[in-house]
Amino acid sequence: MKTKNITHRKRLIEIDILTGIAIVLVVLGHLASSNAVPLRVGNSIYFFIKSNIYLFHMPLFMFLSGSIFYYTYNKIKSTGQYLHYIKKKSIRLLPGLFLFGSIMIFAKIFLLHKGQISYSFFYDITKNYFQLLFAPMSSMSRSLWYIYVLMEYYIVFPLLLIVLGRRKYLLIAIGLFLYAISTSSHILAYREFTEYFIFFSLGILFIAHYDITVVFFKKFYMIFIILFIFSFFSSFIFDRHYSMLFVGFFSIPAFYSLVLKYFYYSDNIFGKIGKYTFSIYLMNTLVVGTVEVILLKYMKLNDENFTYIFPIIFILGVLIPILIRKYIFSNIPILDKITR
Repeated sequence: MKTKNITHRKRLIEIDILTGIAIVLVVLGHLASSNAVPLRVGNSIYFFIKSNIYLFHMPLFMFLSGSIFYYTYNKIKSTGQYLHYIKKKSIRLLPGLFLFGSIMIFAKIFLLHKGQISYSFFYDITKNYFQLLFAPMSSMSRSLWYIYVLMEYYIVFPLLLIVLGRRKYLLIAIGLFLYAISTSSHILAYREFTEYFIFFSLGILFIAHYDITVVFFKKFYMIFIILFIFSFFSSFIFDRHYSMLFVGFFSIPAFYSLVLKYFYYSDNIFGKIGKYTFSIYLMNTLVVGTVEVILLKYMKLNDENFTYIFPIIFILGVLIPILIRKYIFSNIPILDKITR
């Protein structure tokens, strides 16, 4: 039975809570890159945690994005309405992508070149803006790729909903097909678009059948949690690409049912964090990177040192973007609009 008048319902508290959990996991995954060997940040314990988090945190995040998309979606009936919708979403997402993408590009180039302007400096700017526009995962602002893909979904999914009509379940078939043909290509975020399409689609179907699904999640929550735990063993059978499909899929009912069962209350800390998700996403890598650059002047951030210090970096990566958004950007109209 399809949920009726879902867009007129009150705010879903569990979505706020789950979004808060998801963005916290995103920040945790951004504390160190396994490719950043010269910085010597991180240790084996952290990279083990990060490796397992990356099997489900973005699938869960995309599921929530699909849920929010469809929860707030009003049926488009004309070309004019569609173009207005795309314009509204572009104004919402793209300024943040370009502003904070630019800050990341210039900040990283400054660090790489130690403040010296040269021909290669100009070349790097040109190259990185090209990548930001056409291959975001290859740019110095790669951590913002989610915004790029989300904008692509906002362009594509309204059209698919028009074509499919009541046959929304076909989104799963399309998603599985795209997942199967996904490659490592970063052009137009092709890999990310095809990998996460199915999870975004699951969010749409979840909201379309919200009442029944929530009851189902509550009733079998323990089974879903057990399935999620055991899904990690899929990494011993399949490559990472398909292991993420299994772990990501089971993470959705596991986390959702866990929140409904034990964490469903209005003053939940993750619910409060969830309201600042976009700001945290835009700024967390800048905050984490700045903190680590400062700390590297006084200590090594690898081995045991990182074990002790990473909780502090982690907390700052979540807290500082919230404080900046709440006490600084909210008082500057243009930045308030961009980071809202």
